[in-house]
Amino acid sequence: PAGNLRSAALLAAPSIVSVDAQITGRLHDASGGQEKTYDLGFGGTGFFASSDGYVVTAAHVAAPGDEQVHIDFVDQRIDEEHHCTRTSTESCRTVEGQYEPDLLLTTTVQNVHVTVYVQTQDMSPDNVGLHAVVAASSPSGTKDVAVLKVDMHDAPVLIVGPSLATIDTPVAVEGYPESKQDAPDPLIPTVTAGRVTDTR
Repeated sequence: PAGNLRSAALLAAPSIVSVDAQITGRLHDASGGQEKTYDLGFGGTGFFASSDGYVVTAAHVAAPGDEQVHIDFVDQRIDEEHHCTRTSTESCRTVEGQYEPDLLLTTTVQNVHVTVYVQTQDMSPDNVGLHAVVAASSPSGTKDVAVLKVDMHDAPVLIVGPSLATIDTPVAVEGYPESKQDAPDPLIPTVTAGRVTDTR
């Protein structure tokens, strides 16, 4: 079964895309402390839902709300001030959890701008990708889905099944994890076989 799942994932692979977002803005400190402009990059996975360039992805990557951006900027400030690196994720989270509540109360975000790009597997790794426009996104705290539009024709559409997976169904998870920059070919999605353990 795992071999069949991997074969199916290979067939689906051309429809899977990498989504990259650049978020810029200013973290304003109302208490008179540090005020700084941030330029953060986030990555995620999407898939072509139509041949004319509509891509489904996560809203928290492609269309983050001001509240999420505020948290991201505050966490970046904490990481810099406490010399925390993302290679020690658990210790980062502990440090962020300690200082984040107070900083969220004393700071605000201003001039937030999000730029989104979509990369397909046939692009050169140094190609920034196709500029994407957010066509729709779910409100913060709901289903975490965004639909992007890129200028593309004859995109390879991922056919979505008519039924939902149930507990213990074998699945293959395909996409671009956060560490894709360390991969031998960052435009080839990873595939991991497993089973559904929970549904929402």
